[in-house]
Amino acid sequence: MLAIDPKVRITANDALNSPWMTISDSNESISTRHLDTTIQGLKKFCAKRKLKGLMHMVNIVTKLPNWDPGRVSFMSEETTTDSTNPNSITLESGKIGQNFDDLYSLLSEVKSKGDTTVWKGLRKDARKPYAIKVIKRNNSTNDDSDVLSEVAILHSIRHKHVVKLHDYFEESSRFLLVMEFMTGGDVFDRILKNTKYSERDARDLTLALLTAIEHIHSCSIAHRDLKPQNLLLEAHNRDCSLKVADFGFARRVHTPQSLITRCGTPTYVAPEILKNHPHDESADMWSVGVTIFVALVGYPPFMEDRQRDLFHKIRQGEFQFHKKDWKCISKEAQDMIRSLLVVDPSHRSTAEKALKHRWIYGMDDMALSQTSLVGSQRKLEKSMERISSPDLPEDAPWIIAATPLV
Repeated sequence: MLAIDPKVRITANDALNSPWMTISDSNESISTRHLDTTIQGLKKFCAKRKLKGLMHMVNIVTKLPNWDPGRVSFMSEETTTDSTNPNSITLESGKIGQNFDDLYSLLSEVKSKGDTTVWKGLRKDARKPYAIKVIKRNNSTNDDSDVLSEVAILHSIRHKHVVKLHDYFEESSRFLLVMEFMTGGDVFDRILKNTKYSERDARDLTLALLTAIEHIHSCSIAHRDLKPQNLLLEAHNRDCSLKVADFGFARRVHTPQSLITRCGTPTYVAPEILKNHPHDESADMWSVGVTIFVALVGYPPFMEDRQRDLFHKIRQGEFQFHKKDWKCISKEAQDMIRSLLVVDPSHRSTAEKALKHRWIYGMDDMALSQTSLVGSQRKLEKSMERISSPDLPEDAPWIIAATPLV
């Protein structure tokens, strides 16, 4: 078979009729010849082959024109690892040689979805509460890499409006991410609980969100699941203590429009993702536009009973500012939303540009405070169930036909 001249090389039929292939299975001469050392060699070869392939990939990626090593960080110098226990890695406050149960205890379940559960936990030596994300392992290499990607991304982001990752542990049956505990609920909770809610409150929340997104995007990271439920508040009495959470779908963007997996939440997903087009950080800005719209009038710009109809409207960018709901809201707020809900991502406003918009800086705070959005609160309460549909996992089967990749 390994003949250089293809004319001399044997065919598949010749191989099937070769003496070695025609030896009876009951022949003791071959059944008693053990190849244990060969198996070990194969294992080493496969490991070497995989590593070599990975090194080729890294070599190619680092030579791309948009590669910026200053924005890529998987573990900082502060990261500590236990060389005697490779299954335990602590990022900040853990001690070498200790496992999760040595340092923390789980108190009460906060929420659960699939194989992921979020708990309220306690740091034993400091009696300090944390939010602990527990992810069950199902022996899937892809799932493991997704978790490790989330950990690396969270650990590389340090910003006042991003939920902080404190510790990370990897065990045989689960991953554990220890994050700061947010006691103020999400943005929806705050809007509904406010006794007074004005356009200034919505603007201030938007300012905090845009500040976080501008930093995340400056790190060449796309969140890809921005929505009010993933915008948490640090405390009940501070409306602007907003922090972006849940980076499960987040990915690094090494080159523009290089992400191709489809994911997100139907109400907030960008049209290019629905069209199965390559995308990048600009998809987040569409989700920001939808979130601002909801925060101002209590319902999203795209809302249909059938998902097929919903996706059609999003793909076409068909939305309206109904006069009865928007008559008291500033034109600047509407202009901000128009700059974000642009179907073509190349013409969509960036976070940096949005932060310079007149609605964010240039409006009279007193005037915005006098624009009551109490009616929007009531609408939000009625539409909560419809606009809180679950996430669509990466590469989920979409109901509408997807446009081929370009």
